[in-house]
Amino acid sequence: MGISENKFKYNGKEEQRREFADGSGLDWLDYGARMYDAQIGRWHLLDNKAELYFATSPYVYVLNQPTNAIDPDGELVIFINGMHSGDGGKADYWRIYETVKVGYKEAKGKYGEFYERSIYEKRETYAFDKAVMNQLGDYNAKYKDGAIGGIGGIGKGNLSPLWREREGSWAGKRDAKKIIESLGRDKNGNITESIKIISHSMGGAYAKGYVQAILDYVKKRNIHGVKIAFEADFAPFQPWDQKAVDDPNMGATFQLSHNNDKVAGDENMPGATKIGTKEDKNQTHSIFSFINQISKLPAGNYRVVGGQIVPVN
Repeated sequence: MGISENKFKYNGKEEQRREFADGSGLDWLDYGARMYDAQIGRWHLLDNKAELYFATSPYVYVLNQPTNAIDPDGELVIFINGMHSGDGGKADYWRIYETVKVGYKEAKGKYGEFYERSIYEKRETYAFDKAVMNQLGDYNAKYKDGAIGGIGGIGKGNLSPLWREREGSWAGKRDAKKIIESLGRDKNGNITESIKIISHSMGGAYAKGYVQAILDYVKKRNIHGVKIAFEADFAPFQPWDQKAVDDPNMGATFQLSHNNDKVAGDENMPGATKIGTKEDKNQTHSIFSFINQISKLPAGNYRVVGGQIVPVN
């Protein structure tokens, strides 16, 4: 009996090989959404979610983080921030930076004298969003400002959960079409990818409106297969004035709160599943006080099979 050739090689992807008479040929690896050409180390097609990530080249892999990330399905994780002073709707809200002196350069003084001027560099020391994506195994992220302008929005309505929910609804209506078009599909056109929502503080109310708007868009147009795998609200602000979205296409809403949170408190959110956080020594409001809770988020790749959300280990 002969031995079958192993076609599942680099990253466990199936090799698609075809040789021609002149000795040349195809040497591609099947990643599902795109074929990877191992001979040139490049993709031949754009990332099918490229329109959501204008800051990153559409030809790169896992947001240009191949050494610490894989992207088996390209599913979408939406991060919705809370109060801020300028980094709302950006990855910076979810990250910690430090300023480090990296050297000196010669500078000319007022009277023509020369002296050494210190050179500083901003360095990332921790990324909550990246840790979440590592836990979920998904590396496509979208960022929304759940505080609607942050400090600049105080006095304009952002302290009201109803206002934030309404703003989230408007944003969801604007984004729904592109989000749904970006979800992966099988060869028959069935949607196979789900969406995850991560919010902090004020972002919890915004998330409710955002999620409901997407689900309403789907229902109105009779689109099958769009699923929100789950929503995780960290330190939701004014939880008593919110309610978890109840919809056949919506997974669980998780609430993670601290009992010493002087901003949001620890009151239960109607309809949400509360996850205990007693082991956290720091029981405050900061998103970075929830680092240990990331491991409690449902891990693995969520796919939609027969209209149901199924975790793939």
